[in-house]
Amino acid sequence: MGRHFHTAPSLHRTDEFRTDVYPKTPESGAWWYVRPTPPGQRKPGKRIPLGFVAKTTKREADKNRLKELARINRLPIAAATQTTFEQFADLYEREFVAHKAPSTQRTYRRTIKNVLLPRFGELRLCDITGLHVQRWVTSMAAVPFKGRRSRLSVLRSMFEWAIRMSYYAEANPATYTELGPEPIRAEDPVAYTPDQVAALLARLPEPKRTVAEVMFFTGLRSCEALGLTPKALLEDGRLFIFQSFDRCARVLVPATKNKKSNIVACPSPLMAKLRAIAADCAPGERLWDLTYQTLYRALKKAETATGLDTYRSGTHTARRSFVTQFEERTGALPVDQLGHSSAKVTEIYLRPPPERQADQVERLWMEVWGGAAKGGVQ
Repeated sequence: MGRHFHTAPSLHRTDEFRTDVYPKTPESGAWWYVRPTPPGQRKPGKRIPLGFVAKTTKREADKNRLKELARINRLPIAAATQTTFEQFADLYEREFVAHKAPSTQRTYRRTIKNVLLPRFGELRLCDITGLHVQRWVTSMAAVPFKGRRSRLSVLRSMFEWAIRMSYYAEANPATYTELGPEPIRAEDPVAYTPDQVAALLARLPEPKRTVAEVMFFTGLRSCEALGLTPKALLEDGRLFIFQSFDRCARVLVPATKNKKSNIVACPSPLMAKLRAIAADCAPGERLWDLTYQTLYRALKKAETATGLDTYRSGTHTARRSFVTQFEERTGALPVDQLGHSSAKVTEIYLRPPPERQADQVERLWMEVWGGAAKGGVQ
């Protein structure tokens, strides 16, 4: 099986009113075409026609696109599509899933082994159609919507990779699958106010309280806070996040999902407390001999005792609370502090309270119409 020497471009069409389309023909009208990029170049090459828009559907044009790519790259598409789903799943796990984050690898491998292989394992890739996928999703009526969506996304990812690697010559059969109506969410995940954080921390015993303080005041994930060692305490008062301690009691290096270490700010009183704890630890020993389950149960118990809503809360509530309070005080998002590659990811954690939203609306009204009144606008 060869690799793609030309990049796999998207499908395009010419302008409806152009008659000088490539190639030149007596007929006029829009054409489907593709412009693959030759190896070692950045600029796309010549357009390859795939048929008239009036005579060729988009799906047929996409099939022609894959055939043209196979021709110019000399890839045996017809032979590759005879591969069974089980054989392709093994290749997919070794060549694609193995490069994902550990948590993503566990989800994908579990879904493939327990859900997809029993259903599609003996079928050839070329025999799997959109109807097969739709019937499979319909048979999972008893599975919650989130579970169906997660399983379908893994199958869709597999076929997208199969198309890129020329193992599948049709359109992705999992693209237009109907999952059914999405249930109405009870409410969004919560974020605590400073008073609620203080009340919650007062209910926690040590050392769980110190771990929770690290999470609430630095924005670290629970696994990153549990993975702190004396090496993580830098001389300048910041924390060096290079490993984590996950739910399966495994030490993972690097700590973050993007496979990069991170340096975060830490309040000086909290750093002094961490240095006192580190003085009694070996250089490579974790600061706390705690597991995720122990910390989670302690937080839930403290939330219940404090009277907080525990339905949509958890260890990640600390991360949402930190982002919300940081943005309220600075007007900026702590993208670098959380180790995110984009502010769009950090925005997911933002949970401004309703009363703050009402204040901002009132302030906007006064700034617009108050200034207009001063300028003489009625």
